[in-house]
Amino acid sequence: QVIAPMISLSALSYFTFKIMQEALDTLNQASLGGSQDEDDVNAYIVMFFSLWCFFSDGASIAAFFHNYKDNPAGAQVNMMSALAHVGADFARSVTTFVEAILIMGFNFNGAATDAWACIIVSIIILLGIALAAWKWLKAVRALFSSL
Repeated sequence: QVIAPMISLSALSYFTFKIMQEALDTLNQASLGGSQDEDDVNAYIVMFFSLWCFFSDGASIAAFFHNYKDNPAGAQVNMMSALAHVGADFARSVTTFVEAILIMGFNFNGAATDAWACIIVSIIILLGIALAAWKWLKAVRALFSSL
């Protein structure tokens, strides 16, 4: 019960840092006068997928909380890890929805707005990982103290 969540959180951390690095590179290129093609980000596609994921992730989160309400003592580490993934995806959905509104409604630069949205989501994900990792460490400590 402690190995799978560790692998899951490690993978989520690795890919979050890689994506964040790419977003920072995009913003750095823009600040140095590099090309930013606004056509790279189609706000309508971003809006469609953000709404699709918003409702699907919302249903998943509701199921997690319903399950927790039925069994509050049963919040296992692997379920917290799964919730961290779904919560991260939900945060991404909300952020990309705002991104699409900014691009469509206020003519923000698509590439720069997408990069900032990525950084915001990455920070939210890393905060969620920190909480899940703390719970994971408590579970590992409890496991070794019971030996």
